[in-house]
Amino acid sequence: MKFKIPNYLTIGRILIVPIFVVTFYLPGFYGDVIPFVLFMIASFTDFLDGLLARMYKEESKLGELLDPIADKIIVATALILLVMDQTIKNYEVIAAIIILTREILISGLREFLAKGQIKLPVSNLAKLKTFLQMFSISILLTGDTGNKIINFQDYNAQTIGIILLCMVLYGIEGISYSDPVNGSRIIGFFSDDMQKFGLLNTLGNLFYFSVVVYSTVGFGEMLPIGPIGKAVMIFEGITGGLVLAILIIALYKKTMDR
Repeated sequence: MKFKIPNYLTIGRILIVPIFVVTFYLPGFYGDVIPFVLFMIASFTDFLDGLLARMYKEESKLGELLDPIADKIIVATALILLVMDQTIKNYEVIAAIIILTREILISGLREFLAKGQIKLPVSNLAKLKTFLQMFSISILLTGDTGNKIINFQDYNAQTIGIILLCMVLYGIEGISYSDPVNGSRIIGFFSDDMQKFGLLNTLGNLFYFSVVVYSTVGFGEMLPIGPIGKAVMIFEGITGGLVLAILIIALYKKTMDR
C-alpha cells in the first residue's frame, strides 16, 4: 500500500509532541520561542495535510484515524503544560477544561457515529474555532518573550481581543466588498465566497476590515451588510478611538516624565 504524503505530515505532527514538551522547559528566550514555532508548524501541517489530501485525492482510512488524534494530542499537551506552568491559572483553567472535555466528547461522538457509517462533517464554524484556538494557544506559548513584544500591561491585550471578537461577529453576518479584481463579494463564514476563496482568505479579509475599523481609518469598499455588523462597527470604531486617545495621553505623560 502506498504511503501518502498527508499521512507523513500527520505522523510528523505526533512526533513533534515530545520535542515540544522538552523545549517548553528550556530556560528564557528559547523556552518561549521554540515551543511557539513547533506549535505553529503543527498547526500549519494540520491545515496542509487536509488540503493535500483533497487536492490529490489521497484521503485514506489511516489519515481519517490519525488526523483528529494528532490534533487533540498537541492541543491537550499545550494546555496541560500551560496550566502546569501557571500561564493559565485560577478561573482561566475552566476554559482549558472545557476545551479538553469538548475534544473528548467530539472524539467519542465521531467513533459512535462511525459504527453506523455516519460521518460528522466539519462546519465552517468548527474551522474558525480551530483557527482561533490554535492562535490563542500560540500566543500564550510565547511567555515572557511575548509579553515584552506585546505589552499586555497596557492596552494591547484588550485591543487584540476586541479586534478578534469583532472579526468573528462580522464573519457571522457578513460584509460586502467591492473587489476591483473579482467584483462584488459577500465575505463571511456562511457565504459562497468562503467556499470559493477558502477560509484563510476570508479570515484575512475580516481581520483586515476589523483592524481598519478599530484604528478609525475606515475602508469604504468594505461595509457590514446587516444591523448587527453595523452596530459592531460603531462600537469598534468608538472603542478604538478612545483607546488611541488614552495611549497618546499615556505616551505624552511618559515623554514629559523623562
